[in-house]
Parts: sequence; C-alpha cells; structure tokens
Amino acid sequence: MSPEVSSAINNIFYLVLFLIGITVYFMWRWGETCRTKVQVLVVKADGHGEYEYAKQEGGSVSLRKPGTDTIRMWPINELSTIMVPYPNNGLVPHFLEKSIRQVTVDEKDWEPMINRSQFRGNIASPDVINNLAEFAEEIENEEKRELLIAYTRTLIVAPTRELIASPAVLGNLVHEKVTEALITVNKQIIDNLSKLIKRMSKVATPGTIYICTGIILAAIGGFIYWLAPQLAEILRSVSTG
Repeated sequence: MSPEVSSAINNIFYLVLFLIGITVYFMWRWGETCRTKVQVLVVKADGHGEYEYAKQEGGSVSLRKPGTDTIRMWPINELSTIMVPYPNNGLVPHFLEKSIRQVTVDEKDWEPMINRSQFRGNIASPDVINNLAEFAEEIENEEKRELLIAYTRTLIVAPTRELIASPAVLGNLVHEKVTEALITVNKQIIDNLSKLIKRMSKVATPGTIYICTGIILAAIGGFIYWLAPQLAEILRSVSTG
C-alpha cells in the first residue's frame, strides 16, 4: 500500500471518528433540551409566531421579555402540549431526531391555544335560564311545559364571559414582583426605624442617664420636702379635732 493511500485512509478514519463524536455530542445536547425544556410557539399580535424554549417547571412555562424584567407565564398541562420532532430543521436525519413537548400560546392571553379541555355540559348564564323558565310558562301543553321546566332545573350557572388575562401580569404576580414592591416599602420603613433607634442610642449615653436620674430624684425630693409640712399640719388638725 502506497503512502498516499495509507494517508488518505487515516484521514478518512479520523474524519469518521470526528463526525461520530460530533453526532454523539449534539444528540446528548438535544436529549438534555428535550428532557428539561418545553418548545413554546408564541403567537404574536400580527399573526406570526416565534419559537422559544422555556424550562419545564411544574404546570407552567415562563419566558422573560427581551430587554426588560417582565416575565410572562402560561399555565400548561399534558392536554395543552403535543410531541414534535427536535430539531426539526430539515438538516438532521429523522432517525437522529428527538421528540420535544411543544405548546402554542398567545402573547396576549395566558390560556393555551390548542388542546384545551372539553366543553362542560349543562352550562348557561343566569339570563338564559330565566328566559327559558319564562318561555315555559307560555307553553299551553302541560307535558312539554313541565319537561322544559325540569330541563331548566338541570342547568348549571357558571361564568360565560371571555377571560382576557395578561401573561405578564400572571408571571409578575407568581414571581413575586408585587411582593417585591411591598418588601421594598417595608424595608424603607425598617431602615427609617433603624436610623431613629441609632439616634436615640447615641443620645441615651450612661452620662445622660445618670443626669436624668439625678434630676428625677431631686424633683421627687423637692416634692416630698414641700408636701411634708402640709401633711403634718393636716395630721395635727385631725388629731386635735
């Protein structure tokens, strides 16, 4: 075997080892991402979407808004996620791809957009129930009237209004931004009290305490000296009387 052929075989061998090492490394990274993170498809106000990755923590995903301290949060569960290939970029062969959980959310609303829970049965707003009861009174057929009244009694009153909830408000609330503001106010009050106590401790030196104690004792002695003759006169009057 010529030296040129031997060198080419060695180069190919080293290249194959390099490719195997790179593949193992990226597969480990992809597996770690799929195990610890959720792929979040955030639908923007103009309709387009952006893919972001959030840590999988309990029943929610949190994303920090770039350039700000605002944290947006969306509650999720297994019903709101689907498994998709990762990384699905068209360059990686399918047999090397992993599977990652994906959730589609709206940047304006904290409710997931897909795989929502099923509709609950026998739900109606109070006005619908009242209208059905009034309509039943207008039915002349007694059997049908009783049937409709019985049906209205099975209806459950529940909120039917749309909920528009900001993910940023939920995220800041859960991540204790409101609590942090209260703690800041309380810290300012505590700092002011600490300064006042320090000033009082500087004033209340041992010399000051001794002087104040002496003044109080002198005042008590003077009061007793002034009061003693009057008490003696009162006792004398009582005894002679």
